[in-house]
Amino acid sequence: VDALEPVVLAELSEDPAMMKLYGPGAKPNDIYLFVGASIPALRSKICMHGYDPQNPTKEAISRTKKLAKTPRTICKIVHLSASYGAGPGTIYQTLQEAGVKITKEEVKTIHSDYWKLFKGVTSFQNDLKTEWSSNGGWFLNGRGMPTAVANKYEKDILNRCIQSTGHVNLLTYLKNLDLLRSESDISLRPVLVDFHDETVWEVPENQAEKALELFNKTWDLTNKELGGIISLSGAPEICKTFSDFKCEGGYRTQESLEEFNLDKPAKGSQKWTMILY
Repeated sequence: VDALEPVVLAELSEDPAMMKLYGPGAKPNDIYLFVGASIPALRSKICMHGYDPQNPTKEAISRTKKLAKTPRTICKIVHLSASYGAGPGTIYQTLQEAGVKITKEEVKTIHSDYWKLFKGVTSFQNDLKTEWSSNGGWFLNGRGMPTAVANKYEKDILNRCIQSTGHVNLLTYLKNLDLLRSESDISLRPVLVDFHDETVWEVPENQAEKALELFNKTWDLTNKELGGIISLSGAPEICKTFSDFKCEGGYRTQESLEEFNLDKPAKGSQKWTMILY
């Protein structure tokens, strides 16, 4: 599923910055460059190469990634660390370990500006904590399911909400996929059905394209059921082995599979391929 947890966070928090990145009509972007361009201390180093957070282009994103590696690394570490509850001290240590030359005061300022940027997320997190405290240790996630969190894991409340909601959304997709599969003549076999934000199935090569149509049709059914502001989506990959899923290029057509030059199956057997969604 494309950006499952960020999309869920944007949907539930309605944070303006998250909506610009993942909301309806959002342009393809790079969240680390977006963060850097939105923080005063890093803005000039990111935007000097042509990147515009409000009007990102593929060319500007690619160029800025190459020419502003250190600022982007800072943004990446800050984003991934802060979103999981890390404070300025922990982030500073992580940056030092990554070889980034930066002062503690600079990190403190960047951390503060980061949460000013995502103030809607902070507000949503505070609401969750209030609900959790009032209920005696649990809250309802985005799908209305009670979610318990021990006192010692209070800082993880936001992530528990987002991850549990995202996972139930995947289960909803799988339920609908199984429904449509049972009504079709496609021989789909499960490999890894529930894999956090992915699902992997095996299908005869001559049915691969039909299977992709089924996967896409399942999104229409699922998004209608969820009724959210942001539609979930996923880019499928067709591959021979799990190692092929790591290759660049994403979706592979039936024709492109020929490049693997795999041995022909024994006479009377059937060739199968895998689809990761």
